[in-house]
Amino acid sequence: MQVVFIFGPTASGKLTIAREVAHMTGFRLFPDHLAVDLIKGVFDPDMRPYIRIREWAWTEVLREAVHINRSLVFTFEPQASIRSSFISHACVIIERRPLFDDNINVGNGDQDFYVLVRTGCGDDKLVEVTRIVIINRAPKQVP
Repeated sequence: MQVVFIFGPTASGKLTIAREVAHMTGFRLFPDHLAVDLIKGVFDPDMRPYIRIREWAWTEVLREAVHINRSLVFTFEPQASIRSSFISHACVIIERRPLFDDNINVGNGDQDFYVLVRTGCGDDKLVEVTRIVIINRAPKQVP
């Protein structure tokens, strides 16, 4: 299974990039606002059920995608109401181990991977990709 996380502030190009990546790779697109759309008619954004159900929806979709080996492009807008450990928790679901585990190699390979892409708007660029990390699950070779 492969997952591309695209995260950044509002209107930074996350969904535009995600659509193109999904088109190019054949991965399914899972924009974070799908969970928000599910619950915003019932709960206000500052309510505890809203926050809990939103994160539950994201993690359950990731969990089920792992179960059926479905690759995803997931957009994500960091917000104060989201646990700071959410991405790490999502990576644990995907990998069944922490993001920067000692047994994970960083680099390109044929193994399952996830990519983190942060978008941002600069004065002279509409979208600037500032971080890409590819994680290879192959065990490290011991010399």
